[in-house]
Amino acid sequence: MLRRDTVDGINIEPSEASVGIYDSDVAYVRIVGGSRDLPVNEGDGYARLFLAVTDEFGSMTCRVQFDFTVAVYTEAGTATINIDYDHISRNIQFSTDLSVLVKIRIIDDDTVDRYREETFQVILQNTPGVTQRIKPVRTPVTVVIRDNDVATFGLERASCKVDEAVTLTVCVVFRGMERDCPVEFPFDLRLEARAVTTTSADHDPNVTDITIGECSRSECTNITVYDDSSLELDETFYISLLKLPNHDGRIRLDIVKKTVTIEDNDHISIIFKDPAISVEGFPIQVCLLIEGSPRSDCPSLVAIQVRLRTQDGTATSRGSRRDYVAVSRTLTIPVCAKEFRYNISTIDDGTVENHEYFNVTLTHGSNRDLNERINIPTPTKRYEILDDDMAVVEISAPTNVLENARILRVCLNVRMLGNRRFCPVAFEFTVYIVKEDVTTDAADYDKSRVDVTFRPCDARECVDVPIIDDCSLERDENFTISLEPEVGLTNRIITNDSLTVTIENDDNTFIEMEHAVYKVFENATQIDVCAVIRPAGCKPSIDFPVRIFTVPDSAEATGLSADFVSAETNLIFSSSVNKACITIDILDNIQVEHLEESFYVTLERLPNTPDGVMLRRDEAEVIIVDDDKAELGFVMLAYTVNEEDDDKVEICVDVKSPDTIECPVVYPLEFIVTVNDNTTTKGEDYVDPGYDEDDPFRYDACARENCFTIDILNDNKVEDMTEQFDVTLEFSGGGGTAVTFQQDTATVTIIDEDVAMVSFTKTLYIVDEGVDSGKVRVCAEVVPPVDFDFSVNFTTKEEGSTAVVDEDYTATKATLQFSAGSDEECIDVPILDDCILEELEFIKLELGNIDNNGPEDKKSRVKTDGGDSKVKITDEQTIYVSLDGPRIVREDAGTVQICVIIQDDDERRPCSRDTDFDITFFTVFDSAGEICCYQFQLVYGVFF
Repeated sequence: MLRRDTVDGINIEPSEASVGIYDSDVAYVRIVGGSRDLPVNEGDGYARLFLAVTDEFGSMTCRVQFDFTVAVYTEAGTATINIDYDHISRNIQFSTDLSVLVKIRIIDDDTVDRYREETFQVILQNTPGVTQRIKPVRTPVTVVIRDNDVATFGLERASCKVDEAVTLTVCVVFRGMERDCPVEFPFDLRLEARAVTTTSADHDPNVTDITIGECSRSECTNITVYDDSSLELDETFYISLLKLPNHDGRIRLDIVKKTVTIEDNDHISIIFKDPAISVEGFPIQVCLLIEGSPRSDCPSLVAIQVRLRTQDGTATSRGSRRDYVAVSRTLTIPVCAKEFRYNISTIDDGTVENHEYFNVTLTHGSNRDLNERINIPTPTKRYEILDDDMAVVEISAPTNVLENARILRVCLNVRMLGNRRFCPVAFEFTVYIVKEDVTTDAADYDKSRVDVTFRPCDARECVDVPIIDDCSLERDENFTISLEPEVGLTNRIITNDSLTVTIENDDNTFIEMEHAVYKVFENATQIDVCAVIRPAGCKPSIDFPVRIFTVPDSAEATGLSADFVSAETNLIFSSSVNKACITIDILDNIQVEHLEESFYVTLERLPNTPDGVMLRRDEAEVIIVDDDKAELGFVMLAYTVNEEDDDKVEICVDVKSPDTIECPVVYPLEFIVTVNDNTTTKGEDYVDPGYDEDDPFRYDACARENCFTIDILNDNKVEDMTEQFDVTLEFSGGGGTAVTFQQDTATVTIIDEDVAMVSFTKTLYIVDEGVDSGKVRVCAEVVPPVDFDFSVNFTTKEEGSTAVVDEDYTATKATLQFSAGSDEECIDVPILDDCILEELEFIKLELGNIDNNGPEDKKSRVKTDGGDSKVKITDEQTIYVSLDGPRIVREDAGTVQICVIIQDDDERRPCSRDTDFDITFFTVFDSAGEICCYQFQLVYGVFF
């Protein structure tokens, strides 16, 4: 645009021209904070959003110089249109404003929603015709609606009362304002029944879960209340409403505890139980039955109190003659008791009297709220006391009476049962004595009835019953005495006693052996032994037995050597039989026995033998005469024993009779054993067994063979090859005529195999070459010594010796002569001193070539032991070594010469040596004053 002006003559006309400027700026419309969710509570009313004009980067520095519109609309998420919020879809007018407020109404539905947060989106877009330089940001903004509604549920009532055996309905209800749907989703609550005074037997288990349905305002469940059919106090338990661990916090609880009281409607009855009676002096037991419902084992679950008291009837509880102890007290019946007992003491007054009674009354005690359900149908019961005082009439009489006693005194005693009283019966009564046969007849006693009358307080009455003596041997007889009461006598006077009386027969019959002694030979076959009735005494009127049997003495009744056959029988005597016998078999056992043997036959009573049978001479001796014979002798007549190997010889004696006889001689025999030397010597070759008159050899009874031993001695002597002695038997004190000897002498031969051994007395002899007297004595010995002459050769052996002949010793050969009984011979071997220093040397010695001058059977019984001996020659030569000092030398001489001098013995004579030896030389420093010296010493070893 030009402005009018004149410049240096140049006129400028005013004018203008349009310049087009293209606006390329862009404005963005966005929801402030649109990059995040927008939270809002359901009860806030509105959700507020600001639309702002910004540049591309969100800065509000951009201006728009013209009006424009932007479309805004909502889009549902989990929130529901028109239920949770109002839907919008409209254009928003912008002028010069940089921002515009948009409000969206949030609807509060007063319902606990299924989701705690619900969402919808707010979206921007262009409106038609708006320039493209206005750009809405299309990123949606999510609005989050938070549900803050709360629903309160609780129990319908805080307490209630129910009867037993009902179904209790427990409801959980919504306790807020009227709502169509308190909670939009189902949820669980827990009902827990907790006992106060109840148990699990009173109602259902403790825990029940209940589900509140979607939009439900109440839910109910049933709890069964049981009928325990037992009397009890009202019981309570409470029901608690509890949240579960995953409980939603928007659901709250109110009235969470409900107290339930179970009212008990059970009844019981207390009934007196029979018997209602007791004997005097024993307690009467009052027994109460507690009866409840038959469906229950426990009539009452609580302790029950009742009041019990007594009332006098004919029995009295007062004064000195009380019949019972009065009672007035409260009794507590324990829980679940079906029966209850209580004792009432009765008193025994010791008087026979009529039965008496008293009454017991039962009333309610102090039972809280229970008495109306405790029924006592019969409150009073009559209890009877039986009088148990009774008198007993007892018979007192001997149970045994002799037939010749003539009378039996019978006494009747009246005794009180229980307490003893001075006057047992206070009135007069009569008792009859009745007698009845058992094994007797009327001829033995007086059978008539006897009447006995007791006056009041009488305690004893006596009468005599006649006994008849018939003077005849018979068995004991019995009859009974019993009592009968007079007609109408009370049953408290007992007369049922009875007594059995035995009439003892005192008539005697005497039995004895016919003979005191019987004699029979062994080869006889039988013998009869008899018993008879003596004329004196009574005749028997009955049959009776007596046992007769054999008893062994020296004669045997058993085994192969039996002398007789044991016998036993019962002899029967009667009025017509006065003699009875037993037959005994006699055996010939073909064995030597005592010349006379005996056995006895004995009489003995049997259990059924009458007491009147007397045995006077009840034993007889039977003598058996024996005529058998037997021969004895040595089993062997010759015995051989080795002196060295055997230490004894056994010599046996046997009976020379058939083997079929098990016991040839029935009694032991005694022998004297005599030993006679032939070529032996008693005490050297054997030991006398010592069977003499004082200590004989015993041959056992019935033995087939008996043995004894003789000890053999080894004398270790070379004697005759065989030696003998004889052994002879003879009876000690005489053997009788029934036993004789067949072989009474036996010979014992001792074989002597002893050998004499010749040997050196030493295995090593030691001699010194230069000290001893130029010889060594060597000895040989013979063990054991012999009784004949012999010789043995002796020699020194060059072979095997280390000593040199003629240098160290002189070779020696000789014959050593041993005479009979000699045990040692010696010889000297010369030893030479060679004057040479040398080691130890040995000479071997040898024995051999025995020349035996004895009998032929003894030539081989002298031997050498096969060993040898040695002589050890020791050399005691001494070497003397010394120094030739002392030496004195100057210090500057450099060396000093020391000489060693060797000398042989004390005489310092020289002697050759065939052995090298070493000497050790060393110096020892010594200091004395100012002179320094060295002391020289030699050390040498010992050598042989």
